[in-house]
Amino acid sequence: MPLADNAFLVLGLTPRASWSRIKQRAEALIAALEAGEPGADRYETPLGPRSRNESTVFRALTRLRDPDERIHHEIWWEAPRRGAAPTRSDEDAWPQAPAAWGWRAR
Repeated sequence: MPLADNAFLVLGLTPRASWSRIKQRAEALIAALEAGEPGADRYETPLGPRSRNESTVFRALTRLRDPDERIHHEIWWEAPRRGAAPTRSDEDAWPQAPAAWGWRAR
């Protein structure tokens, strides 16, 4: 699943959205697209704006209906917001931690 095709991004919602809220938003977007409302045909992603049409809205709705598929979209919705994984520095915040946990050097 490409990040730009994340169902939550397509619908402009967060993973906290309930199923009823997801359906309402999809219906509202389809109505806005049919009416030609400005901005309804675009959505923002971490990779820049993308094009939205009825097909992308229906596809997003279908993906979020499946609990296994939804969890993937929830995880990937969060991923870009967390930033890069922390790197180990030469100066650990607590260098005695391994000894405190009973670990020994090999």
